[in-house]
Amino acid sequence: MNSNNLRKNFIAMLFALVIATIAQRSTDILFQLTNSWSVLPFKTTAISNLFADNWKLLSAVSHATLGLLLVSVSWVGWSKSESAGNKEAIARLASWAFILLLIEVVLVTLYFAIASSIELAVKDYQVIKNPPKPSSKPEALLVGLVFLVYFIWDIIADVIKSPLNMNNTNGLSESSNKSPVLGFLTGSITYGFVSFVCMLLALKIYDLSPLAGDPRIAVFGDLALIALVFLFRSMKPLEKYLINIFPWEGTRSNSVHSLPNTSKSALFIGLPSVLYLICLITMICLNTNNYP
Repeated sequence: MNSNNLRKNFIAMLFALVIATIAQRSTDILFQLTNSWSVLPFKTTAISNLFADNWKLLSAVSHATLGLLLVSVSWVGWSKSESAGNKEAIARLASWAFILLLIEVVLVTLYFAIASSIELAVKDYQVIKNPPKPSSKPEALLVGLVFLVYFIWDIIADVIKSPLNMNNTNGLSESSNKSPVLGFLTGSITYGFVSFVCMLLALKIYDLSPLAGDPRIAVFGDLALIALVFLFRSMKPLEKYLINIFPWEGTRSNSVHSLPNTSKSALFIGLPSVLYLICLITMICLNTNNYP
């Protein structure tokens, strides 16, 4: 087994650890939902538990759902990545390949932090005396950091590790002699724009989320962050449009996106955008009502 396969297996193992953590916390949620396994989860009592105390338990469910979807979507994107920086084996510590490995480890660590930030009154089937109060602020900060790390990854893997004129067979543009500074700038815009915008949108949710407030705000904050996860993946193929604006960017050896289907892309971008806006407005209204 070569070093690149070992690297992928190592990251896959870390992903599995995060999923195991989410599964454990989900079991605690189910334990609390069913009154220590005494009622079925679809019974009226369990549903009442879910929405009791201004959706307190529902906020834990939304946290767990956010973690599960973020990790799942990230795994699909990471495993399918064809970036030049994702193919190079680690030959020495002082290399971009090793730095990219560290970034991958940091990302999975952030996923683990999100999975561990679920606020519950129960842990390992034991009632906690002073349980943390529901808030989407930690998740919003962590998701914002995830998008920041995505941005750094895009710059290193898709710009620095994939210089201009590395691939002239994709038919997107002819070889050009752009200056390194211009190439870095247009490459950063082309491949980092989506992650940077999503980071700013996540930080807006962070700004609107109180540390200890109405659990309903936490639920809508998590829904907004879930919308951002899908919005990010839906917007990545739009890099092709930016390549049309900066045609020399088509000479990099990156994941080549075909032009997205207009109707499908509008749907996949529009739905999470609408969900994000609805959650944003709802959070503003709840904050106004509770904290005049």
